[in-house]
Amino acid sequence: MATITIDQVASRISWTTLPVLVDGISTTLQFSPDIIEVLSQGSSTLRSALSTHVNHVLDARVQEHGILISLLAMKSGQLSLVRIEAKIPDPGPEQIKQADEWTASLMQAAYAGIQPHRKFKILVNPVSGKGQARRVFDTRLRPIFEAAKCSIDVTYTTHSGHGSEIAATLPLTYDAIITMSGDGLPYEVINGFAERADARSVFQQVAVVPLPGGSANAFSINLSGPKDGLDPVYATLNAIKGKPIQLDLASVTTLSTRKTVYAFLSVAAGLMAELDIGTENMRWMGETRFVIGYLRGLINLSPRKLKVTIRKPIGDKAQIARAFLNDPPPNCTPLTLVTGDATASVEMPRPEFIDEDDAKGNGDWVTFDKGISYINAGLMPYIARDVLEFPVKQACDGQIHLVLQEPDTRLTMLKSIEMGPRGETFFLNSHHYMKTQALRITPVGSPQKGRDIFAVDGERIPYEGFHMEVHTGLLRSFGMHRTLSTPDVFKEEAKRRASST
Repeated sequence: MATITIDQVASRISWTTLPVLVDGISTTLQFSPDIIEVLSQGSSTLRSALSTHVNHVLDARVQEHGILISLLAMKSGQLSLVRIEAKIPDPGPEQIKQADEWTASLMQAAYAGIQPHRKFKILVNPVSGKGQARRVFDTRLRPIFEAAKCSIDVTYTTHSGHGSEIAATLPLTYDAIITMSGDGLPYEVINGFAERADARSVFQQVAVVPLPGGSANAFSINLSGPKDGLDPVYATLNAIKGKPIQLDLASVTTLSTRKTVYAFLSVAAGLMAELDIGTENMRWMGETRFVIGYLRGLINLSPRKLKVTIRKPIGDKAQIARAFLNDPPPNCTPLTLVTGDATASVEMPRPEFIDEDDAKGNGDWVTFDKGISYINAGLMPYIARDVLEFPVKQACDGQIHLVLQEPDTRLTMLKSIEMGPRGETFFLNSHHYMKTQALRITPVGSPQKGRDIFAVDGERIPYEGFHMEVHTGLLRSFGMHRTLSTPDVFKEEAKRRASST
């Protein structure tokens, strides 16, 4: 336990302090713009009984001549809810006033720029992942929302599509709809929103925020990183304290029937779709199922029979990397409603380029003329914890990031597993990386058995030609840093390669 001398404490002029009693022991509560500490009085020293980030404070208030602080701190190696109950010594009017002012200042620091006590609709898929989502929510997460004095309305989903049904009629009075699941429930919610006559209004006003509870939790990982994004307690803190962040969506429209669904994460074809949909029966294994599916797919590396056309692609990887490293992040604000009235009913935007002819001779459209092992078209950097597929994708950059992987040697494809967490597949010659606003994928001839799979955010769609188009900044979520996660290791490698050319 750290020991701090009284003189050292006195020298910290940025701290706001309050003397209290905790379990009858003289104690100092203090906070700075970054840290809150509980210091117990010894004979000549103050011993740090607790220290955590001030952003982890959920609530602080004066009650019955005492103070109650609810916060998150590390206990037994994991972020956990902690309650500090303190008494005000000699609680006269002046001391009560001092305590009121101290707690008000603490709350102001803890919620800087954020409205406390948000109102949430929470959907929990009780069978998600390994079937632990309900238990984790009830025992670990619900108490945190309650400690933060959030208003919560919880529904445990009962059937496929339940999330879409709820989202289609959700009142606009909620700050966010929260999903405790994998990536399937956010997909349902987003497509439920898209069905509404006031779709743009609800997307602009109600955030969609994930809590990791499934075998695939890429949405949460992209908001909070591969470590914190898998911690349901940290994800709960993000829901309570995160700042609004605008994210791109993409419409995926079948060319024959013009039926549309919306993607927030990625659209996959070839090996990446097959390993996802083809391992549905292994959900109990968690993310390990994706590795098994990938290894199984390496048995047959023959090209998939697919035609891909891309509208005005940006395909120079060196140029793409330089822009990512040097250009400022996109400055994206929520879509302005065409009527100027934030309460008006405005439907989803129509794909702008869907009626364009992509035949050869149209200079705006380019056909990819190499063999294809898999296709990934992404809207966030990570597609799984260990797969940084789109390392230069930024929030609201208005681009679909497209990977077209040529068949390569099995050794190279195996090495891709090791390279995946760092995003280093970006640098492979067989890994074609482009940015575009729209693309089309069409099956050619009859597919081999087990290869007739297209997937949108991990959900299977009909195996027929489709048009995919980005819709900039349409999705609202919360993030602690208002950016999507890309590790420094990729940035350093990109800088190294740029300096050596």
